Amino acid sequence: MFVCLLDDSLLNMLSSTNPSSNPIFSTASNALSGLCLPPIKLALSNWKIVDSVLYYKDWAYVSPTTHYDLLCQLHDHSTAGHPSHFKTEELRFNSIMVMVDHRLSKGVIIIICLKTITSGGIAKLFFKHVY
Repeated sequence: MFVCLLDDSLLNMLSSTNPSSNPIFSTASNALSGLCLPPIKLALSNWKIVDSVLYYKDWAYVSPTTHYDLLCQLHDHSTAGHPSHFKTEELRFNSIMVMVDHRLSKGVIIIICLKTITSGGIAKLFFKHVY
């Protein structure tokens, strides 16, 4: 998995992992330092190691052991728009209404609502979010 680094906490998390325990990092490090041949011809031009973080075309490599921590950090953040299952139920939303513009933009509008919504409620949501 590769990510484009956005902040210092992510950089610290990736640079604090043990590089010797990761075979991809150790192979790339050995190839970049000239200790072994690269596994793919002309592959070294796109790879670099900066501050103990392995990059491929300016994207940082995330080891499989760090995937879960990274996903939790980015997915559970309050700005990600995912308040969690329990918070969503606390707001009493249990379904979504999806509207698709088939003619002009092919855009999709997703609106959270309740399963018990009435036709009047649908009309209000439609005018609030579409018009």
